Parts: sequence; C-alpha cells; structure tokens
Amino acid sequence: MSIMHIMRIFILSILLFATAMTCAAEGKKINSVIAIVNNQSITQLEMQRQEAEIRRQSVELDETLTDDEVRRQALDSLIFRLLQLQYARQTGLSIPETMVDERLNELQSRWEVSNKADFTRILKKQFDISLENFRIRMREEIQIEALFYREVFQKINVYEEEIDNFLRSESGMARQREYRLNHILIAADEEEEQPAARKEIEDLRQRIIGGESFTELARKYSAAEEAKDGGDLQWRATDQLPLPFIAAAQNLSEGEISPIISTPRGFHLLELTGARGGEVDEKNLSRLHISHLFLSPDDESLAKQLHQQLLSGDDFAELVKQYSVDDKSVQEDGKIGWFLPGDLPAYFFPAIQLGEGEYSEPVISPFGVHILRVDKREAVDMQAIREQARQILHERRAIVQRLDWLQELRGKAYIIIIDPAYGSLIDSAG
Repeated sequence: MSIMHIMRIFILSILLFATAMTCAAEGKKINSVIAIVNNQSITQLEMQRQEAEIRRQSVELDETLTDDEVRRQALDSLIFRLLQLQYARQTGLSIPETMVDERLNELQSRWEVSNKADFTRILKKQFDISLENFRIRMREEIQIEALFYREVFQKINVYEEEIDNFLRSESGMARQREYRLNHILIAADEEEEQPAARKEIEDLRQRIIGGESFTELARKYSAAEEAKDGGDLQWRATDQLPLPFIAAAQNLSEGEISPIISTPRGFHLLELTGARGGEVDEKNLSRLHISHLFLSPDDESLAKQLHQQLLSGDDFAELVKQYSVDDKSVQEDGKIGWFLPGDLPAYFFPAIQLGEGEYSEPVISPFGVHILRVDKREAVDMQAIREQARQILHERRAIVQRLDWLQELRGKAYIIIIDPAYGSLIDSAG
C-alpha cells in the first residue's frame, strides 16, 4: 500500500470522526459524509439542500427529472464548487471585503430593505442562514466568478471570420441561401423494396460519375414529380428544402453529385447546378418597418382593386380596418413590425425594394394575399451588431470551455464516494 493511499485513508478517518463527534456533541442526527473531494467533505445535509434547489429549479423550468438525475446533478454541482474554491485558494485568488459589501448592498437594495437588522431577519426567515454565513457564501460566489473570468473567459478570442459566419448563418441579417438542384428519387415506401431501390440508386450514381447525363437519367428513372423536367427543382431557398437536402447541398460544389440520401420516401441523388445569396451587404444594410393588408387566398382580384385605390390616395389604415383578415395587425393599422432583410420570408422580398410609404403589388403567400407597405427604413449600426455577435460567440464558447476546464480540474482531483447510495452516480478518481 502506497504512502499516498495511507494518507488518504488517514484524512478520511479524521473527517468521518470529526463529523460524528460534532453531531453527537450537539445532540443531533449524524450528518454523514457522502463524498470526499481532495481534503474536503460533502455531507448528507449539503446534498439534501442541493437536491431541493435543483428540484425547485426544474419546476420553474418545467423539466421532469428522475431521482437519480437530481442526485447526480446535486453531487456534480457540489463537487465542482469545492474544486473551484480549492483551486482559487491554491492560486492565491482573494476577494476584497469591499467587493462583498458592494454585492450585499446591491441585494439589500433590490429587496428594498433599508437596514441590516431587517436584512438579517429576511435571510433567517427565507433561507435559514445567518448574515455571517451568507456573507461567506457570497464571498465564495464572487471568488468562483472571478476564477471563471481569469481561467476561461478572458483567454477566449473571437475572430472576425467567425463573426461574419454568425451574421450569415444565424442572425437573420443575410438573405436566405438559395440552391438550384437536380433531383433523382428511387421510391421505396415499403421495407422490402429498399434493398432493390438502394442498388438501383447506387448504379445510377456510378453511371453519372462515369459521365452519363444526370437530367436524362432523372427523366428515365426518377419517381419524383419534376422527373419530366430532368429533375430540376428550380431555385429554392433553404426553408423550401427538406433538411437532408440542405445538409447535402451545403457540402457540394457546382456540378458535383451528392452521396445517396435516405428518407422515408426512398433514396435520392442531388446535383448542384447553382447557389446564391447568404451574404451580408454591410454597407447598404437597413431594417424595415412593414405593414400589410392581408386578404384570404381567393381574394386576389379584390387585392388588385385595393392596390389601385391605395395608389390613388385612399387611406391605408381605413382599408386595413375594412378588409384585412389579420385580426392582430388590424389593431395596429396593419403594422407587423421591424425586419432585417434576412428575416423576411421569400414572399415578402418585394418589400426590400420599396421606399418609405410605397406599396407592393399584391403578393401571394401560403396563407393568403398581402399588400405590403414599408413604413420606415433605418440604417443598421453594423459596428454595434458585430460587437453583439462577438459577445454572443464569446459567451457560447465560454460555456463549453468552462465545462472542459472543470472536467480537467476533476480529472486531477482525488474524489471518493463514501455513501453506497451515491456510488453509481460517479466514478471514483484518484
């Protein structure tokens, strides 16, 4: 048996003895040790309190957790808390008392408590904790925050290219990416049809790679509706394509053939013949405030008539109240809000070309017929938006890297589970 192992047993014995003696001296039920993290213990009472807090939060978030999930989360959170406080002490990270005072004053102000005595009473009544112990807890929380900032947050770099990609893909500031694809479908609705259909699509792919025409093979073999057009799906935005098609198209160069795609309908091949859009025009980008007069799908002729009345000077708000079937926007004289160009559905794209106060021709959507009006245009502050994007990306990466850093701390720690009831929740380390 190694010296290190003997020392660990010695430390454990002292902790268990001290816990038992303390509880016995106070005439209380023994607060048993659940786990040891390096040289500190996690007790049954701490676990019970942490489990109660996790259950309370799960109710607020409308989450359903099993008992094991609650216990695992409680144990993990207590272990990570101890590891961070231990590391902060080891590396000399101290928190000035003035910072603790400021945080307590902020909390007292938020609770609208005017004096220390009332603040102390609230802590005791609501949280069953003394001001002295609450102050210790607050200092530890600030210490953990400062440690996270020092060890993780301030070491993260976000590059301009990442911001560009974010603005294109997630912010709604770029018009949707559009693809033009040729498509072959070999149908296999029943399970027993799949082996033969799979072989047929594999053979077709090899023939295309070998130089045969995709469009000719689509006309001859495809079961899709557009087979007569050589499989041409025409230009389609990403919200008009199935997710497996989007995933494939994003990885294709023009003229390239996709891998075989499997869906409940059967097996598919795609050929990319064009791609456009998805870029952010930072110099000319503006957001639009849009209103609409919305009619039922069968009211296209009425929409044309109302459009002419608007061009002749009739009041837009009055026509909205009289004819629009969108109850929500009617209450706002047709207003539907601010949009960046990339936020607009494809059938609202005519609004992008309108000046303030101008009306679109009637446009048809899956829901009905719209007459659009641009109420106002505003230039977008790209510097501010890029800074917001930088912050979002920074915080996302910090969450991931913090978890990695905590796991690294855990991997270097000596952790042992004492209570057999918790043994299945975590692997012992050390």
